[in-house]
Amino acid sequence: MLDAHVYSSHSLRSNGFVFNLLELKRTVQFSVAYSVVSVGSIDAAIVTPRQTFLPLLKHSQVEKAIFVHNHPSGDPTPSREDITISNTLKKVGEIIGVEVLDSIVCGMNSYCSLAEQGFM
Repeated sequence: MLDAHVYSSHSLRSNGFVFNLLELKRTVQFSVAYSVVSVGSIDAAIVTPRQTFLPLLKHSQVEKAIFVHNHPSGDPTPSREDITISNTLKKVGEIIGVEVLDSIVCGMNSYCSLAEQGFM
């Protein structure tokens, strides 16, 4: 579902947060756009619902979103903060009419889907 090129231009040495927008055409979902929302330090990236959803709302046809960020340590295990911000973004999405499908943490050669793990 995610394009590998989303992280190809970002070093895993810093924490980054991006979104991938999905548009639904009949029964097929496809990526419409992605945007880097935050680039942080080696152990944190500041992410707020406001900064996350502002660029997303420029795409009026967007119905769904997937949020992605990396852990420079290589361990994709979500932190308490990862789970909290992901659920906050999901609630904001419900209010503005954008379904947040997942929040994915990328590590070195692995990832963790918060939706698959039951955190969202």
